[in-house]
Amino acid sequence: APKKPLEKHKEQSARVAPPTPSKAPITPQKTLQQVQAERMATLKHAQQTIDQWEAVLSQKVEAMKSATITKRTNAKDEAIKALDDHLAKKPIFFGLEKWETTKTELENAKEKAEIALAEATGDTPYHLRYAKIEPIDYEKHALAKLDQNPATKAQYEASDKAKAVAQRILEQMANEKAKQHGADIHAKQGVTYHGKVLRADKNGVLQQTSKGIVYHPPLSKVEEGKNYNLKATSNTMYEVQEAMEIKIAQKRQDKNIQR
Repeated sequence: APKKPLEKHKEQSARVAPPTPSKAPITPQKTLQQVQAERMATLKHAQQTIDQWEAVLSQKVEAMKSATITKRTNAKDEAIKALDDHLAKKPIFFGLEKWETTKTELENAKEKAEIALAEATGDTPYHLRYAKIEPIDYEKHALAKLDQNPATKAQYEASDKAKAVAQRILEQMANEKAKQHGADIHAKQGVTYHGKVLRADKNGVLQQTSKGIVYHPPLSKVEEGKNYNLKATSNTMYEVQEAMEIKIAQKRQDKNIQR
């Protein structure tokens, strides 16, 4: 029987089904309590880092101060003893001129030693009140020493970062508090804000400024509707200056100049 020709098989391309897109996991929204708890935990950790560094720095400062005062106290005592011994050996006739010269040198050495000790302690004796005394900046010297040690240098850098984190969190918390009172931002320490006071009561002060409405804590010397220059100099102290007083003073100065 005749053989049948072989059939050519057509190549069939397999259709690949597109992958089923996976749904992105839904991140649950954090509650206000969770956000606040995380923020406070971060703030606490930052403060611990800062405190650890401050303890290291304080210990170094105290050690340097103690060593310097001890050394300079001994030097002053030696200078006083040298002068006292010399005064006890005053000649009657011969060698008096040389003795006077040495006496002056020893008195100068004693005063120099007393000034050096005053710089170390930060306390100026009455008889040296006219001397030029610059107290030692122990913190500056301690930082220079600690910066030479890789371990303490890393600790110092970590403290700097922690301070930035803490400051950012505290500013966020302060601005949130300001918004609760109807302001845009909370007043920053050391910044002077100029503008009209919109509200002043037991809940705080709202001031219209070029930076928006600024919140200040309650201030007793501030009245609604008046323009003020307000500046927080510390956590508890404020500089309050009515803007009108400045204008009047300036006008008086101008009149005096014209005269």
